[in-house]
Amino acid sequence: MSALVVLASIALADPIPAKIVLGGPRKVEATIDRQGDGWSVKVRMLPVRAFDAATNDRLTRDKARLYALQALTRHLIGKDGGELAVSGAVVARTGADGGFYTLELTVPCDRVVVVDKEQPPPKSDERVAFSSALFTRKSDLERTCLLVSDFLLADLERLAHAKGESFDKGIADLEERTNAAFEVIAKEIDGEKLLLEIEAKELRETAAMQKARVFDALRGAVARHDGAAKPAEPPPAVTKAFRDIEVDPPFDGVLFANVLLMETSGAKVVRLPDGGRMILAVGSTVLKDGSPNERLRAELICRTKALASLVAEKEGVQVVRVERLKETTVVTVDSGTEAATSVSDFLQVTTAKIEGIAKDMPVVGRWKSKDGTVVYLAIGVVLGAAEK
Repeated sequence: MSALVVLASIALADPIPAKIVLGGPRKVEATIDRQGDGWSVKVRMLPVRAFDAATNDRLTRDKARLYALQALTRHLIGKDGGELAVSGAVVARTGADGGFYTLELTVPCDRVVVVDKEQPPPKSDERVAFSSALFTRKSDLERTCLLVSDFLLADLERLAHAKGESFDKGIADLEERTNAAFEVIAKEIDGEKLLLEIEAKELRETAAMQKARVFDALRGAVARHDGAAKPAEPPPAVTKAFRDIEVDPPFDGVLFANVLLMETSGAKVVRLPDGGRMILAVGSTVLKDGSPNERLRAELICRTKALASLVAEKEGVQVVRVERLKETTVVTVDSGTEAATSVSDFLQVTTAKIEGIAKDMPVVGRWKSKDGTVVYLAIGVVLGAAEK
């Protein structure tokens, strides 16, 4: 029996309209009904009020849309597990009901399919797994961190073609908004008395990581605007193995020239033609689903693994040599003649110095395996010949 048939039989067995109380700090309630050949999911929840009006509206709408999909998932396959592949979901209307925010989401019935873990995932706009953990205060704050950074990065993309004073003002405004938004988040975390101390610590780390993500992108945008090299287009060998590829210059030239560097996690020391060194570290993890919380978890794990490979790895470091041959960059991974057990060993510096370098290393690349099940993150820095 196909996933679609299974879903249809479950749907017909459930009474409709159905009311689902999801609760949580937003006091989420959802009503699910059939409208012709589609599902109608109406959500009622407490809105976000901590930020400026525009950010509050964007956060509230996005959270309500997610909660609508969560309610539909729970209605169709229960709260004990399972995942839906959904396409064609549209926000039909939004509004207010007293002090609550309301949103109606419509989804075509034939565009909702149960994901069979034993089969290749169906093509869809998004995948949704019901999780009661999404309705905790910690999860709400985690999603807020991710959404705020996503919104700021989307606004940065709109500056891509701005010039002169318009670009400078746009960057200054984004810097100010980023600082202000994450100050609000910090106050929200500190003021939430129901959080365990370990939860508050994890949330502060998540907020710091997302804030750094925005400032890394801002610095890259300024560098490109001021004439620095633009990111290279990934060659066919890279796009054949990976997707959703974002790598900053000059690291793109090295990583794209040898797919092995992108496939293999761990620390890498690159000998540059000018005598300098590029230090790279790649972390990877399996992406369990496409939810925002899973994206946050994966990014934190990847960064932790990348940092650990720099300061704690004792099982070997990839040593790489870069040569310029006319207009071609040749990147060769050493086969053993320059073996090193750690970055500090190879560079002949103290572990404390490597820890200091690693602490400030920005994220310079992100990509996923071709099937989207493994996510990769790279951090990196270039040291001049005098710093090596």
